[in-house]
Amino acid sequence: MLNIIIKRIKKLNTFEVNGIFGFLPFLLIIFLIFFNKNNVSIYLNFIIFYLFIIIVFIGATHWGFVLSLKKKKSRLIFFSIIPSILVSFIYILKITITLKLLIGIFFLNIIFFYEKIYLKNIFPDWYLVLRRNLNFFVTSAVLIIILLI
Repeated sequence: MLNIIIKRIKKLNTFEVNGIFGFLPFLLIIFLIFFNKNNVSIYLNFIIFYLFIIIVFIGATHWGFVLSLKKKKSRLIFFSIIPSILVSFIYILKITITLKLLIGIFFLNIIFFYEKIYLKNIFPDWYLVLRRNLNFFVTSAVLIIILLI
């Protein structure tokens, strides 16, 4: 079993490794909430902030893809700035932490389905597979966090 895991790790590309490292804070927060209930509000504020940073990062990724295209796509340029505007607005609203987390995973999933349906010819296949996997794990982790609070 360990050999299979080691072989799989050796096959990971840089983007997959960075994606795994980017997911680790979600696991850390689950662990911290489970074992240390005293600082839950700090952990939840961090996870909201981090989830929103991830969403903004995805928008920035779209911006990067636009810059690399020979023919610029205006819908992709427009869409690349929408995540940062939306999460900034949601972040400052006086709504519950749970609602912010649910809105965050809603945005994360809407962006993924938009990419899968409308941008599949622009993004490379490996990107969409990586986004699908990370999207699933982040959504699952956030739902677990909501259940733990």
